[in-house]
Formats: sequence, C-alpha cells, structure tokens
Amino acid sequence: MCWNDGYERKRFEEKLKKQREEYKKHGMSDAKIEEIEKKDWEIYRSDRRFYSHTQPLEIDDDFENETKNPMLFHFVSNFSDCLTPDYSNKYWWVSEIEDERIIALLSILTDEELTIITLLVFEKCSQTEICEICGLSKYAVHRRVEGLRRKFSRALQRKVGDIND
Repeated sequence: MCWNDGYERKRFEEKLKKQREEYKKHGMSDAKIEEIEKKDWEIYRSDRRFYSHTQPLEIDDDFENETKNPMLFHFVSNFSDCLTPDYSNKYWWVSEIEDERIIALLSILTDEELTIITLLVFEKCSQTEICEICGLSKYAVHRRVEGLRRKFSRALQRKVGDIND
C-alpha cells in the first residue's frame, strides 16, 4: 500500500474540522475537543507508519510472475506448506501428524472414531450428516464427538511418552 501523506493529511484535517464543528454544536468544550483531536492525530501517525513500512504481497493468479514481488519470493516457503490429501486412504491425515501424544491416541481409536474425525474435521461434515453416513443417532454422534474431545484434551495434557489412559 502506498501512503500519499499530502492527500491523506488533507482528508484527515477535513475530517477533524467537520468533527470539531459537530462537537461544538453539541456543546463540547474546546479542551475536550483538543484532547480527542490529539488522540486522533496519534492514530493518524500510527496508520502512516504502518502503511509507509508495509509492502503488499500482491498475490494474484498469475503464477508465472511470482518473482515480481521480492517479499513473496523471499518468503514463499512460508506460504506453500499445506496438506495434500491421499484419497486412496480414507485416513490419509493420520500419517501427517507429528505430535507423539496424538499418534499414540490415534493408534488406539476405533475405526468408527477415526471415521468421525475424518468426516468432521477434513470433510467438513455436520453432525447431522455424520449421523446419516454412519447410521447413528444425533445423540450418539454428539456423545462420540464429546468423548473424542475429552480424549484429545487429556492426550495433549500428558507428557510425551505416556501412552495409555
């Protein structure tokens, strides 16, 4: 973003002038108005510093010209880390987990629990949709999801190396 200080300052001063008139019309004292304007100027200067020292990444769909922006070129590795699902295995995501506590928990979960996690987290299904897919009642799915949340919460509170509950 480019900051045109002359233009922005002019717009800001016009805004302050209108505010001052409005405040006076409502009976506010000059001291209070000046106090508010002082805060507004601090915000203006903060915005000016931000926009003056921030370079946009300008990411577009033209991947051939990615190197136009030096910031994007320099930090491209930070933007390209993503999970690529292997749909030949419905639990593809399990192999992507790196936390030993979660790996230990996943190894003892049932097939039904892994399916519920897959549907809920990775396929973005609602609990109602999970009921239809798994042939369970809404209450049963709700109980299983709450049970899974408790299991994961306990697993994350444990130290690395402690496996079973």
